[in-house]
Order: sequence, then C-alpha cells, then structure tokens
Amino acid sequence: MIVDYNDLEVCQIELTTECGAGCPQCPRNVYGGKTVEDLPICELSLDDIKNIFPIELVQRLRLVFFCGTYGDPIWARDILPVIKWLRGVNSKLEIGLNTNGSARTEKWWGEIADVLGDNGYVVFSIDGDEDTNHIYRRWTDYNKIIRNAKSFIKSGGEAIWEFLVFRHNEHQVEDIENFSKELGFKRFTSKKTGRFLTKDHTIIERQEVLDKEGNIEYYLEKPRQEKYRNVSLEKIDNIIKEVSSFDDYLDEVPIKCLVKSKKEIYLSAEGLLVPCGWLHDRMYGEYVKDSKSSKQFWNLIYNTGGKDKLNAKINSLKDIIEGDLFRKVSESWIKDSIRDGKMERCAVVCGQDLDILKNQASKIYRYESYENV
Repeated sequence: MIVDYNDLEVCQIELTTECGAGCPQCPRNVYGGKTVEDLPICELSLDDIKNIFPIELVQRLRLVFFCGTYGDPIWARDILPVIKWLRGVNSKLEIGLNTNGSARTEKWWGEIADVLGDNGYVVFSIDGDEDTNHIYRRWTDYNKIIRNAKSFIKSGGEAIWEFLVFRHNEHQVEDIENFSKELGFKRFTSKKTGRFLTKDHTIIERQEVLDKEGNIEYYLEKPRQEKYRNVSLEKIDNIIKEVSSFDDYLDEVPIKCLVKSKKEIYLSAEGLLVPCGWLHDRMYGEYVKDSKSSKQFWNLIYNTGGKDKLNAKINSLKDIIEGDLFRKVSESWIKDSIRDGKMERCAVVCGQDLDILKNQASKIYRYESYENV
C-alpha cells in the first residue's frame, strides 16, 4: 500500500487548472505558448471539497497544500472560502499555497493573510525583478506581484520567495535575496531546475520558448555557475556513461517512494485522486505526449476502471486509496523492468540514487530544503 487512509498526514490539492502565466517548462502550455489542447479546464468548488474530505480526516491532517500541476490556486473562485472552511474545521492545520502572485487585489491578499493566520504561508514563485521575472513567468505583472506580496506581508502573512535559477537571472540571486528580506519575506530559496531533460531522458543545454502560433521567440538556458545547476542532471550523465543506456538503469534502480514516506496524497482539479503530482503530470501536455511514462500511466488508468474509479466526487478517498490503481503502482516497484510493468515515472522521480525531481515535493513543507527541482 502506498499510503494507509488512516495514516494520512498531507494532502496536496490542485484547485484549478486555470493560470494566467505561460511558463515554458510547465506542462500546462506548449513551451510557453498556447495552452495544451487536451487539458481539461476545470476547478473544484467549496461544495466539492466539503463532499470529498470527511470532517474527521480534516481534523487529523497535518498539512494541506494548494499547488497543482497545471493551475495556480489563486485563480480558483473558491480558494478563500475553501481555506476558511478548512481553518474552521481544524484551527491547527498547516495550510500553504504556491503561486506566481500575479492575480487578485491587494485587499484580497490582506484577507487571505488573515484567514491563513499563524499556521499558514504562501510561496511566491518570482524569478528575478522587473527586467527578468517575465522571461520565465511569462504574462505575469512583476509590479503587481510585489504589491500583492507587500499587502500579504503587511497583513501578517508568512511569505516565502522561491527563485528558479537560469542563465538570464543567475547574476541576481544574492541581490534578490537581500531585497526579499527588506520586503519582509520570511525565507528565500533559489531552486535548481531539473527540467532541461526531454521526455526521452536526453539532457539539453537550452530550451526553446514559443509564442502562441508555435514560433520560437527565444531560448531558456541553464545557469553557468555550478552552484546553481541541478546535480541530478550530472548524475544522469554519469549513469549513462557507466551503463549501456539510461533505460537499463531505470530497470535496475530501487524505488523509494517519497509520498509514501510523507503519508501524502494528491487531488487534481478534475477531482481525481492519484498517488502524486509527478504521475498526474504525465496525463496531459505536449511535453509528455507519446512518452513512455505517459502511455504507461494512462494504460494503468484504463486497465483499473478508467478515470471514474479515481474520481473523488463519486468515490470515497478511502476506496480510491485502497483501490486497484494505487495497489498496482506500488506492486510495479518490484518488477524486473519497465517493459514488465515497473512504473518508469516512479523510477525517474524516486529512484533512490537519482533524485531528479523528488525535492520538489519538499516545497510543501515549510522548512525543508528543496533546491533541486
């Protein structure tokens, strides 16, 4: 069993698939351009959350984190009512959310700070200043983000600044960290992206950024300074040199499931309960289209009853967790190879020697390190 319902401590919720940004390494869009065609545009309402989460579960959860594979939680219409309801059920519950911050009014940000209280926080993903933030966080308004963050902090909110490092902004890291402290952010973290990796596990030095018509506008490049590069990509290079292929390595690597150790589940904006966000991000998008990991996960969904079996709007969380898909994912970890049914995505993310993306999960824990993502 990946997780026992009675032992659950953490739930990550994607409230919506809506977002105002076009980040080139996000599966929501085609390399920073148009929204992917197969993505369901949807969101969870307050009534959905109330129906999905039993009171007794909310009362014993340690953390609820609003993030998501495809959407930004502040775009959800019911984000504030949902947080108010959770806080009313469990005053000690830790509630966090991750956002680019480029939506809502300053008044709204003051209100959410008040509702989150001492047991809540917001991670603002801001990758530079007015000259650089928009290069990755496309279509966001830097000055509005800073005004919103100031309002949140002034109203007593705990803010964390999360800075994703590329070549175009690596020279700013120290200055931005100092600026974040001046504004009153409680913490600053520079993140080392592991997404310069194709769906076929080929390492690339730069990635094209497209407009909505599919034309190349510019390129994202890895940082030049070693201290800002993701060490996991170097591990892949070394592994490929030592074995005949990276696929052979994935066949052999033991899987150490991170969400199992965290006692965590993931709920999508469709209402689908899946083991983790890394499997969820294999469902839609140009980046994963026709990839082995995407086909494998979709086949598993179809072979265990389809999406309806994972729909928490019509099935209990307990039944889904104890159902066939969760069981078959965990059973796959001891299979001899990817061809025999071992989950490739699990091997890439939670292969115990690789850690390509696994630290990304730690962003939902306020004080843990999550540099390599």
